[in-house]
Amino acid sequence: MLAFANRLQDTRILLGSGSPRRQQLLGQMGLKFEVKVSGFAEDLDKKDFATAAGYVSKTSELKAKYIVESLDKPDDIDLIICADTVVVIPDEPWKILEKPSNKEEAREMIQSLSHRSHEVITAVTLVLPKLSKECKVFTETTTVYFSRLSQEEIETYISTEEPYDKAGGYGIQGTAGLFVERIDGCYYNVMGFPINRISREIYSLIQSNKLTIQQA
Repeated sequence: MLAFANRLQDTRILLGSGSPRRQQLLGQMGLKFEVKVSGFAEDLDKKDFATAAGYVSKTSELKAKYIVESLDKPDDIDLIICADTVVVIPDEPWKILEKPSNKEEAREMIQSLSHRSHEVITAVTLVLPKLSKECKVFTETTTVYFSRLSQEEIETYISTEEPYDKAGGYGIQGTAGLFVERIDGCYYNVMGFPINRISREIYSLIQSNKLTIQQA
């Protein structure tokens, strides 16, 4: 996709996320974009879904559909990108860790991740409003392994501001990167935006002539 980035400069792309990390990573892909935060309430009942991937996929899809319905002139937009990320403890039953709202929740989350593996699942939705309101949804999963953490480490970490705007109560790109022994999968997926997979999906849209670009 890198070869096409310069030819996408006139393509109107909406990123449906207020996340600074997603904005940074989409910019890192060399694309110009506008931000329009979805107003979807993100209040789906997890019990209605057989898998965490199904839950996060539907949330991402409904974020995108909310934006499509809110556009005055959808034909002016070439591509909408939305994403949602969850941290999952894949036991039976699986448990989703979203953003902690207070220190107690953050403590409980980090304690539950200590000295074990967990999964980070990001669902991404692509919509081409000029063609249809149909959504293409895909997921990426990364397995993350945490070291055994002392209570002092946990207390020090949750006393910072870092845990409170991130799924699972941590950001791999921040101080919590010190907790990570290794990962299996895409690093950027843990940040909430798997740029390799997203770039390949956008490239596929170009190759199939669904997303138009400037001629070389």
